[in-house]
Amino acid sequence: MVRGESSDQMHLLRSNIHKHENGDELESPLPNKNNTGVVDLLKHSRLDKGFSSRRLSFKRLDRYRDRDNHHDHDHHGTYLVDGSDELGDGAPPEWALLLIGCLLGLAFGLLVAAFNKGVHVIHEWAWAGTPNEGAAWLRSQKLADTWHRILLIPVAGGVIVGMMHGLLEVLSQIRQSSSSQQQGFDLVAGVFPRIKAIQAAITLGTGCSLGPEGPSVDIGKSCANGFSLTMENNRERRIALVAAGAASGISSGFNAAVAGCFFAIETVLRPLRAENSPPFTTAMIILASVISSTVSSALLGTEPAFTVPSYDLKSAAELPLYLILGMLCGIVSVVFTRLVSWFTKAFEFIKEKYGLPAVICPTLGGLGAGMIALKYPGILYWGFTNVNEILHTGKTLSAPGIWLLTQLAAAKVVATALCKGSGLVGGLYAPSLMMGAAVGAVFGGSAAKLTNSAIPGIAAVAQPQAYALVGMAATLASVCSVPLTSVLLLFELTKDYRILLPLMVSEAMSKKYLKVSMAVTVKEAMKCMHDSHQNCALVVDKDDLLEGILTYGDIRRYLSKKQSDVSIDDSTALDVNTCVVSSVCTRGISYRGQERALLTCYPETNLAIAKVLMEAKEIKQLPVVKSSGEPRQGRKRRIVGVLYYESIWNCLREEINHRKSVHQQRKENNVEEVMNSH
Repeated sequence: MVRGESSDQMHLLRSNIHKHENGDELESPLPNKNNTGVVDLLKHSRLDKGFSSRRLSFKRLDRYRDRDNHHDHDHHGTYLVDGSDELGDGAPPEWALLLIGCLLGLAFGLLVAAFNKGVHVIHEWAWAGTPNEGAAWLRSQKLADTWHRILLIPVAGGVIVGMMHGLLEVLSQIRQSSSSQQQGFDLVAGVFPRIKAIQAAITLGTGCSLGPEGPSVDIGKSCANGFSLTMENNRERRIALVAAGAASGISSGFNAAVAGCFFAIETVLRPLRAENSPPFTTAMIILASVISSTVSSALLGTEPAFTVPSYDLKSAAELPLYLILGMLCGIVSVVFTRLVSWFTKAFEFIKEKYGLPAVICPTLGGLGAGMIALKYPGILYWGFTNVNEILHTGKTLSAPGIWLLTQLAAAKVVATALCKGSGLVGGLYAPSLMMGAAVGAVFGGSAAKLTNSAIPGIAAVAQPQAYALVGMAATLASVCSVPLTSVLLLFELTKDYRILLPLMVSEAMSKKYLKVSMAVTVKEAMKCMHDSHQNCALVVDKDDLLEGILTYGDIRRYLSKKQSDVSIDDSTALDVNTCVVSSVCTRGISYRGQERALLTCYPETNLAIAKVLMEAKEIKQLPVVKSSGEPRQGRKRRIVGVLYYESIWNCLREEINHRKSVHQQRKENNVEEVMNSH
């Protein structure tokens, strides 16, 4: 890792673990003397073996069996290293490990919340007076009025971060010179994570193209390193603590507890054999992740990071398109990864060849990001607001079009690689989500245009937003090598666990409807509608197939026509007492000057599409008919229900409340299950 950069990629966590295996001390944000409370707790618990009846033993990996069999012994416990690492009385009991997991989660949640608050404070100060609309406001402004802010604010952030890199180099030299003195070592080591967190807050607050999750993970790891001093040089316990720290960093950084657990498994525990994972490691990870997410949501809010637009899968023929999109996202991630490596080597070469101070490289990174932002301001870090704009492509005036998204995706790749390689501090999760959203939206929009040109009049491809969501997960999985985490993180960020199963008409339609025969008089139909408290009646033929729909609006138009049409006398033909329903009801619609069949929908129709149809035709009721399995006569269908416009909003409100309650209940159940099981 160059110049103390924060990163959320898997190999960095693994390298951290391997460092501990080689006997190096963990960097701790706290000196030894500040950990006496927890140490005393664990020491006290070892005196009473009744707390834990289980003997903790772990088989060491084969590559560690040739290690030196000389360990320091203290008067509290004995460590055996004869081919296996068997923990004796020095191993803390089960309840102490679970308590440490809870304390870790609480500490992580508070620290990450403070870090995010700091980012927002710096961002609001640096970009004071700008609307909270992401970078879209910059596209609508004259460049002559905004160029100095777009260019100079990232440069200022790079200068400050570079100066702090110089401070880190000085502290590193002090640390090496005083390595023989344990107290001095711990004091200096405790400063490093704090400086890195400040660097990350300045990087993100000034708009540089990185994300907050890498620093969040680093905060979690640094806290875990501090707690690991209580493990008395026990490697397996330290691995468990690092895993809990990594999980809590993602959990509190994104308010995604489940994704945090899987992140720890994929980046820390998966490289190890199952027998090397200490007991209660999973419980520690779950407790730390859930508690940190709960604390973070309480302090930062529970609103989803971005809103998911409505979409559906048009047909199974689209599946190959999603496969092609996945391969395209893989190519983009490879290009991005190589660009990061190239920029890192380039800046190192320039720094060594010309003897430049540490402040220069981050400054050049900020300058490069600012220059790109002059043309494409969407690359600036603005939370997830820029991702929201991409997800609503074509639906809002500020949302970018397909061609602009193509350029924005390329600019984001270059800007993020430049910032990361220059030494600016930040993560890659948020940039990966934006890259994937842009690539997916471009691919989906292009596929829709090609399909519509080949098959006019048939919307055979889903909206670009559907491909944008798939692109987000695919790019995140490719860049960060965490496929399970990427899928679960997408679900938790959107607060939509049924993202692949959009709402359908069947969830909002009413199966209680009124049917009347075509031969029934209007007066009788009105009486039935009044008695059954229905606003409409579905008109059927003798085979009980849908023929039309009768509403109070149809009757009012009929009466108005009777009063205004002077050419028709006052005969029983126009009398509601004798006039039959077939001559009054709506049996079709007029579209582009031509008469079409009655507007209907199916139970599996996307609710958003039905809503658009009803609004376009200004109707409040829509018949729902069977889509298959029934004989068809002409354009008639078997009735299954009726959809009311107000029912759509009721269904949406209920769904939102349900998902909120389920999300909260799952958090509570996770904590309760872990506590009850132990």
